Amino acid sequence: LPTPVYGHSMAIDAINQDVYVFGGTTGHEYSNDVHSLSLADNTWSMVECTGTPPAPRYSHRVVACLECFYVVFGGTGPAVHVEKQIYRFQYSTQRWSTHPCNADERHGYPLPRRSHALASNSQCIVMCGGEFVPEEGAAVALDDIWRLELPAVPLQAALDDSLGGRFVPMPAEWRKLPAHLKQPSFFHTAVLSESNCLCVFGGNAVVAGGLLKRVNDCYHMYIDIPPLAEMAWHCLNSAFPWLRNLPSDELRQIGLPPVYRVGLT
Repeated sequence: LPTPVYGHSMAIDAINQDVYVFGGTTGHEYSNDVHSLSLADNTWSMVECTGTPPAPRYSHRVVACLECFYVVFGGTGPAVHVEKQIYRFQYSTQRWSTHPCNADERHGYPLPRRSHALASNSQCIVMCGGEFVPEEGAAVALDDIWRLELPAVPLQAALDDSLGGRFVPMPAEWRKLPAHLKQPSFFHTAVLSESNCLCVFGGNAVVAGGLLKRVNDCYHMYIDIPPLAEMAWHCLNSAFPWLRNLPSDELRQIGLPPVYRVGLT
């Protein structure tokens, strides 16, 4: 069994039905161990990883893809890890590798952080908020929002002659978005729809007067222009709020397309 920890992360290999647990802390020690839970027979095992693993950490975030998961930032109690790359764990080989990232041309790299939120869809990864820990002074809550664009094909690579002809991954691209969270937050959560609607909930937030407060706010924003049909649906809901409460049959009778009869609001 894994050591009892908190501040860890989980990802699932949906093809092989294995759940992976990475990192975390006991409150005294920090881990970069990987354990797997087989959903086929409910057995745990410690993964003997190869490659270059991330440093031990907690309050990091992961995003799971079909064949791997990525680790983004995180830290320890007194510090955060300053990293200009993300880490990739390949399910099939159980190997760690670093994935290079290019900085935003204007804003550079994101501040290193912990307790941030990470959300993804089939197009990109979005990171928002978190805690930055300077070398001196208290931790600072963040309200920035960043978009991380992976290569169009996850396994896309370039042949590097300087590495003996080995294939290396194409860099991901950091892009700072002009939007901000409603308030600087950490320990919040977020999800990203396929139409690039980012929904954020809860966490510890810096509210009016600079006070730190645990909140249950839930709000959303589009990080890109949504499809025209979705904008039209929101306009309809704004003008006729009772529409969202109608049963599917009545929505069909008034001519609403099928995609909007399943409670999209």
